[in-house]
Amino acid sequence: APNAADARTALGDVLRFKGDTAGAVAEYTRAVRLGARAPMLFHWLGSLLLATGDLAGAEECFREAVRRGPSLAVAHNALGFV
Repeated sequence: APNAADARTALGDVLRFKGDTAGAVAEYTRAVRLGARAPMLFHWLGSLLLATGDLAGAEECFREAVRRGPSLAVAHNALGFV
């Protein structure tokens, strides 16, 4: 069975695909608080925060994505937008 962080991440993915930015940000943030640590989670959260104009939050997430996944090219690239 998935843990709570995985479930929140999955729900965030669904909401992101549906275009519910606020809902996805809320679920991804909950996933992080519950211990989720996947680099792509931080990348997607950063991308959504960037789309809402939260540049500081986006940068923090992109930097965390790079720290957790040094070879994650999309996270390195995303840092160029903040």
